[in-house]
Amino acid sequence: MKNKIDREQVDRDLVDRERKSRLREKVKLTTLLFRTIPSPVVALFVISVVTMNLLANKTLVQTSWLAIDGGILVSWISFLCMDVVTKRFGPRAATKMSVFAIAANLLACLIFYVVSIIPTPGIDADYTAFNTIFGGTWFILLSSTVAFFLSSLINNFLNFAVGALFRRNPDGRAAFFMRSYVSTFAGQFADNLIFAVLTFTVFAPIFWDGFRWTFVQCVTCSLLGAMLELLMEVVFSPLGYMVCRRWERDNVGNEYIAAEAALYSGKAKAGSTGAGAEAGSSDTGTTDKGTDPSASPAALPSAPAANTGTDPAEGPGTDRANGSAGLKVLISGTSRGIGRAAALKYLKEGCEVVGIDRLGSTIDHPAYTHFVADVADAAALPEIEPAPNIIFVNAGVQNSGDDISVNLRGAINVTEKYAFQPRIQAVLFNASASARSGFEFPEYVASKAGVVGYMKNAAVRLAKYGAVVNAISPGGVLTESNRPVTEDPELWARIMEATPLKKWLTEDELAEWVWFLTADNRSASGIDVLVDNGELALNSTFVWPD
Repeated sequence: MKNKIDREQVDRDLVDRERKSRLREKVKLTTLLFRTIPSPVVALFVISVVTMNLLANKTLVQTSWLAIDGGILVSWISFLCMDVVTKRFGPRAATKMSVFAIAANLLACLIFYVVSIIPTPGIDADYTAFNTIFGGTWFILLSSTVAFFLSSLINNFLNFAVGALFRRNPDGRAAFFMRSYVSTFAGQFADNLIFAVLTFTVFAPIFWDGFRWTFVQCVTCSLLGAMLELLMEVVFSPLGYMVCRRWERDNVGNEYIAAEAALYSGKAKAGSTGAGAEAGSSDTGTTDKGTDPSASPAALPSAPAANTGTDPAEGPGTDRANGSAGLKVLISGTSRGIGRAAALKYLKEGCEVVGIDRLGSTIDHPAYTHFVADVADAAALPEIEPAPNIIFVNAGVQNSGDDISVNLRGAINVTEKYAFQPRIQAVLFNASASARSGFEFPEYVASKAGVVGYMKNAAVRLAKYGAVVNAISPGGVLTESNRPVTEDPELWARIMEATPLKKWLTEDELAEWVWFLTADNRSASGIDVLVDNGELALNSTFVWPD
């Protein structure tokens, strides 16, 4: 009997420790969030919430069927900020920001109230109006707080849900505008209606000598207010879209996004903070490099330095035995995602980097040169002198209708133009675990399988220069394009069930692999390196929205 009681106590202690550990992780995640969201957005959001609460004290228009308060003039700013944060960081992050703004608003109201009740004897001035406005009324504060909290929940999670419907292009203008319009209208209507009903039909008749709005006034005010806010959203949502795209290009929030995905997949460990957002960071935040078999190559022992005295791959101005200084690296697809993370890694290590992308440059570094070109068009590729020592063939699209021309033909174009010359030391192709499993979109799978086949052909032909040529096939990677599954709790849970190591790669972790296979590797050539957290070797499942 005693043993049974002891076991039950042990079980309760384990559950309690797990609960406390998870709570600590959530606190750390929230702290990381507020270090990651650009401070001007948080400041603008808090100011708009506090100002909206003050302006709600004044009724601008009131008829038998309509009533509008002054808060309508600035509330659209609050909702636009929430839409931008939801798009980049997710609905949980936007809700945390809303709670923070509510707390700031309550503190401001407390300060206003204290100032309003301080007596001013001997001062010949009438502060009645000041005290009335800034002292506020407790039930107005209560109503606005409840209304804003509930409406922010509606806005944030509806915004995310609408965005998830755009599976082909979740990051496009149409997706951003539609999710913003729908969520803003619904959230604003809920905010207006809850506030009006609580304030003017529940509390005002009791505390304001019978003053009240009719329910019709509450509904019409809420509808008209929501329509006016929607109009403001239509006008200013292009600005919000530009902000989101800029954040995506600059990898703003990558550290938080990776940490949140790890925490809610159940894999986060005490003290982890997610993927390093800075260039070249090798700390993925979801692995303990001392013991975790998924640790990136940066944590593995370095290979012994090669004897480069007669290596035909050694071009002028380079010395592989003496580090990376002087190496020239060409990367296709550097404006975002994996290619950008790899470029930043090479730059951190002292390399000169040349990028090619259909989009403009998102990297500001004196050792970086950017060309805008489509790799699928061989004639559009620029002349690069001197020739590169390392090439990372990365540019790619997914389920776009151009998968074969960009992923496969583009890889061939880049390699044939730049690789076959005496300075070349390494070529690495970004393939995919889907090339092995077949679980994904047909053209995408075919294009990546073709890349692996072409890699072997190039490895044979480039061996005469002493160059190593390989492919890397990532499994799941925490990129913007994968947010349709990483932000869907049900789909993410299914993915984690199929992933033995219970995590996905971050862009920075994959950049470490790219570095290892091109700058450190001397002898492995003609192989396709699978980096998928055990998903394919131990289980083959592809999860995506229907």
